[in-house]
Amino acid sequence: MPTLYEITDTYQTVLALMDEDLDDAQQAELDRTLDRLLCGLLPEKVDGYCAVIASLQADVVALEAEGKRLKERSEQRARQAGKLKERLLAGLQTTEQKRVQGLRWTVWRQNSTPSVVVVDEASIPAEYWVQPPLPPPRLDKVELARALKAGKVDGAELKTSEHLRIK
Repeated sequence: MPTLYEITDTYQTVLALMDEDLDDAQQAELDRTLDRLLCGLLPEKVDGYCAVIASLQADVVALEAEGKRLKERSEQRARQAGKLKERLLAGLQTTEQKRVQGLRWTVWRQNSTPSVVVVDEASIPAEYWVQPPLPPPRLDKVELARALKAGKVDGAELKTSEHLRIK
């Protein structure tokens, strides 16, 4: 069975031949080729392509759901590991031990980098406040499209393109 590329190439050749003066035998051959393309091969290819597209789209949905499930599981494991670390640190603090060496692992208490604790935000001097930069302006394409439909806008134009719909 020919590929979609071959069918498309044959179709383009047939269209080009339609503009030429053909004798009866050539015209009959052209008609048979066109019938074979339009009634036979192309619909089969369309069905095949659509079946693969539908399968791939179903895979996307399943993979997104699996990704969500795995992300939730990963977050749960991270929380469990964090709780175990907190318990282990609490145990070392309660027993006033700085370091414990097991058969495979060694754990110890270590001071963290000091962190800022804000007690009264209103009393902090202005020199410690930072103004975040303003976001850059962004183009309002919806409003621009309305303006283009109403008339001409320099630097922009409306463009119509095609996409495939499968039913």
